[in-house]
Amino acid sequence: MFGHVRRVLADDGLLFVNLGDTASGSGGSGGDYNAGGSKDGRPTWRQGESGLPQLTWCNVPGTFANMMVDDGWLLRAEIVWDKGKERRESLAHARRPRPSHEIILMFAQQRKYRFFHEGMAETGTVWHFAPSSQGGKGQAPFPDELPRRCIECSTEPGDSVFDPFAGSGTTVRVAHEMGRKGFGTDLYHGVTEYG
Repeated sequence: MFGHVRRVLADDGLLFVNLGDTASGSGGSGGDYNAGGSKDGRPTWRQGESGLPQLTWCNVPGTFANMMVDDGWLLRAEIVWDKGKERRESLAHARRPRPSHEIILMFAQQRKYRFFHEGMAETGTVWHFAPSSQGGKGQAPFPDELPRRCIECSTEPGDSVFDPFAGSGTTVRVAHEMGRKGFGTDLYHGVTEYG
């Protein structure tokens, strides 16, 4: 998939990937499949065999980053998105601290790439903003602020922004609002375009 992204990304462009993590063999939050849970009545789904012991964190962001580096990408930053709120799950069931962050990985194709630090809201590798309070059941709480920060430091007005996992089109819309040409594709929503 990211081989196709490399094909359309400008040589001096940047790629940002937002990833959460999961535990090996996890099927979702503790009571999802119990009576009254959000997945009550559905067949119990478990993720594929990872080779890790049951309930071990899979380190999805780190594994993905290593695969991208092996494929020739330059990992330039690992940004921690401090969401300011914890994942909704039972501490008694999970028996560990609740996750309250996700990782944003910044990749380049070559050593010289465009980066505009002047407009950055936060210049460190920990970004603080809340998830979106919008989005209905089954929609990821993807706030405008996440793509806004990535677009601000990697593009200029008039540039093109492409989101290969566009979902409902948040990144594409935000790019348009910032004076960029926004494009996106998604397995379930097709093609989205602004600008």
